Amino acid sequence: HGNGAGGTPVVPRRKFQSGWITIHREGKDEGSPAVTAVPIAIGAYIVTTNDPLLSCDSNSKIKSILPSGSCMEVNATRIEFEENEEQMKCRYCSRESMYHTVAVRALIASGGYVTLFVVSVGVSGTHGSLCACGRLVQQTYAEPVPLGVYRIVHPALLTRGSGHQSPVMMRFHENDLVRVVETRVEGGCVRGHVDLVQTVDRGNSKGRKETISGWVSLFEPPSFSWAELSANVKI
Repeated sequence: HGNGAGGTPVVPRRKFQSGWITIHREGKDEGSPAVTAVPIAIGAYIVTTNDPLLSCDSNSKIKSILPSGSCMEVNATRIEFEENEEQMKCRYCSRESMYHTVAVRALIASGGYVTLFVVSVGVSGTHGSLCACGRLVQQTYAEPVPLGVYRIVHPALLTRGSGHQSPVMMRFHENDLVRVVETRVEGGCVRGHVDLVQTVDRGNSKGRKETISGWVSLFEPPSFSWAELSANVKI
């Protein structure tokens, strides 16, 4: 950093490069990862910081305040490079240092943009992106609701649409298992889109398999749940 006319600090111009990376590799060598990058999830997120998360419009005016533990629906994401250095603490070794950062920002369904996480990024001639312990430094403010198999813990309804008032298709009972393939937020409640394979028990179609798709309530922050993630269960 130097000084310009009148002693005004001069911020070095950032240089960005474009190019291509490998996201998935077919016929990989043994021990080499097949997937090297994954997309930022779209759908329901939970605010994980102790402090409230601010939603702002394009002019940085606050639109809403999301308390810790509340849910929101992410419709789109983008990255923003910060010009100034930021002090960040490594979550692995607790060392603090100054880093250039890139923020992943999200457009949410209720309006405005929120910051999902901030991660250190290396810039030629300045600090590197890694902590002294060799780890990437990241501050996370919200995390996506996981997809996968959920176990019903309270009776729940499968509806045709994501809205609570959508027509009911069937009822789930305790210990039923469902596979959630998509999430949304409706009325402060996290809803999951599920696909069910059932055996038809009627007429000439008896014994045939058919797929039923619908939406079920998963949980309503901060404390009530209709379903819980069962990470090690396959259906």
